[in-house]
Amino acid sequence: MQTIDETRKFILGQIKSIASRIPAAKKVVAEAQKEVDELEADKSRLESSLAELKPGKKKSKAGDEANKATKPKKTSVKQKDVREVCLAVVKENPAISKVDLENFAKHKLEDDLGFDLKGFGLRFGEVLSSDIFAVAPDETVSIAAARLQEGGTKEDAARTPKATIGQGPRNPQTELPVES
Repeated sequence: MQTIDETRKFILGQIKSIASRIPAAKKVVAEAQKEVDELEADKSRLESSLAELKPGKKKSKAGDEANKATKPKKTSVKQKDVREVCLAVVKENPAISKVDLENFAKHKLEDDLGFDLKGFGLRFGEVLSSDIFAVAPDETVSIAAARLQEGGTKEDAARTPKATIGQGPRNPQTELPVES
């Protein structure tokens, strides 16, 4: 029969074993999420390209005026696009500077996803002023702590109101008694 100390040592050994595997598992999850983000970006880019291919559109002959502007028309960036990219960047780079976030988002939206950056400044400002992000006085951006509830997703955070449980003064007359 094992003693309490032997049992305790065994359990502590198990905890240590599990704890040592957590960082590697987190790394695998982060790499998988990065791959998912890249695949979604590729899918989005291909869907944009597909949408631009319209049946019955005639190709112009060489020398035509229409041929001078053969550059495909880019889709203007939308608030949803800016929000998704900013969430991904801030998730990978917690407490990133506002300037760096703006530069990363512009690069990802224009170069990787093929969006036109017309209206980006306005969309970027709208996204940062939303309750999804927190901008510190030193201009660092992070995901608002109240937005990511334990077990919640980014989409849940975007739909959750800013107010949190426990705000305001307590009222003992309206609280239920707690039984022990």
